[in-house]
Amino acid sequence: MKKSLTSIALAFVVTPIIGSASADWSTDAASDNGICTASGEQAQPKIVPDGQGGCYISWFDNRSGGYDVYLQRMDAMGNAMWAADGILVADRSYSSTQDYGLAADLQGRAILAFRDPRFGGDRVTVAAVNADGSMAFGANGVQVSPSTESANQPKVGVASDGDIVVAWNGGAATSYVHRLNADGSLAWPARIAIGGAGTQIASDVKSGGSDGSTIVSVVHYTTFTGAKTLKAQKFAADGTATWGAVTLPVFSTGSLQFGNFPGFVIDDAGGAIFAWYTSSPLQCQAQRLAADGTRLWGTNGVTVTSTSTGVDRTAPDVVFDSATGRTFVTWDQGLPPPSTSNGSAIQAFDAAGTRLWGANGVAVYPMSSATYDTFWTRVSLLDGQAVASALSWSTATTSTMGSLRFDATGHSEWGATPMPICSASGSQSRPQALSVEGGVVWVWMDSRDGETDIYAARQIADGSLGPPDNGVQGDIDGDGSVSGSDLALLLSAWGLSGSAAGAADIDGSGLVDAGDLSILLAAWTG
Repeated sequence: MKKSLTSIALAFVVTPIIGSASADWSTDAASDNGICTASGEQAQPKIVPDGQGGCYISWFDNRSGGYDVYLQRMDAMGNAMWAADGILVADRSYSSTQDYGLAADLQGRAILAFRDPRFGGDRVTVAAVNADGSMAFGANGVQVSPSTESANQPKVGVASDGDIVVAWNGGAATSYVHRLNADGSLAWPARIAIGGAGTQIASDVKSGGSDGSTIVSVVHYTTFTGAKTLKAQKFAADGTATWGAVTLPVFSTGSLQFGNFPGFVIDDAGGAIFAWYTSSPLQCQAQRLAADGTRLWGTNGVTVTSTSTGVDRTAPDVVFDSATGRTFVTWDQGLPPPSTSNGSAIQAFDAAGTRLWGANGVAVYPMSSATYDTFWTRVSLLDGQAVASALSWSTATTSTMGSLRFDATGHSEWGATPMPICSASGSQSRPQALSVEGGVVWVWMDSRDGETDIYAARQIADGSLGPPDNGVQGDIDGDGSVSGSDLALLLSAWGLSGSAAGAADIDGSGLVDAGDLSILLAAWTG
């Protein structure tokens, strides 16, 4: 009697097959990939690379009461690598949310920092999740703040040596920074207060260059109703503040809009690039700090347009292209009330901070009163070119999401109309983007089914949606099909790990095992 492929494979393998079904990134903007569609509200997604061509996506989840911390890993093809609707990282009792931190470390792990009530009071927990979904720092993670004070809005970054750095607001006027070794042990004997008078609220933390340093940004004010400015500090690997005893101003004149906590991106030379918007007037600016803290784009940064009146410009997003040295900034814009005309735009800057795409940038969605609203503009890179997306509302509860890709001159390569990312019913919000090889992965909150879920899509070089071009998951030998030759290669590599596993490590877990076999069988073409 002829044996089936599955029985042949199981004759070689006694380990239970555990893995995800093959799904692939959707090609239909009306049927994007549901990352989590569990009951209750899912909110505030973030996304980072997994080191294997895929990504980690995190969110807060209220399916069982309290906004818990959840995580999912997607491979390059768009398959969920863990249980449907993600894995639980922390079971919390909060009835509301704050911001939190997500980063990818040098070992291909997801690193999260979040407010945590499980150990008395509110504390900051840092958790590391391995590629197979296991908790690298134990089920409870590592607590870096005491239970005797507040712990708010933690952010996390990874230094060039693999150490983990977390920053948070400890209540009152002080924010702190602490450093962990890659194994979760504390690298510093104690947390370090971020120096300076007044209130300083940590807003972001990222690597400060190849020397193991990290950069932390803070929102600073001396009175609650006074001006709110953006400042930064670089900490050496040993905790020394290298930009002076107090935080360094990113800009000197004006104030951030209340409640605005801008992030930043790093350049390729140990510096950082910031984008923010001021409260009066409502205008977007950008600044680049050198590795030594020098403000390269003037004491107050540069504006995204040549004029600062007539049009309100808010909510900028920023990305840096290390290959060309260019910085791209997107923003939402509109005519002041009572006008309802609004849209979104993008500007490019060279290394000196010179605007490259005209006095007012280039429209992503042209300003118009025909739509209900247009905002949440975001920017990423696709093969070195800027891709800008925005959400456009036709009513207060219905929106679509689309994007354009721009060449070096600011010309849209995808035509005048944004290519659809999401055209499902309902509305979307809080989109985030990750540049991946040959594409951009977008993730957002989505209300298409009545409750707020987490959805994602992968956009490729021509603006359409879908998995990597010519990608056939499970095709180990590269012949375009998944057949007996691929099975033989997988079985011959069984148990190998790291670089020795090669293409047989289909799920990117670092080990050739039952998860890889499960994916190969699901993709079998014969």
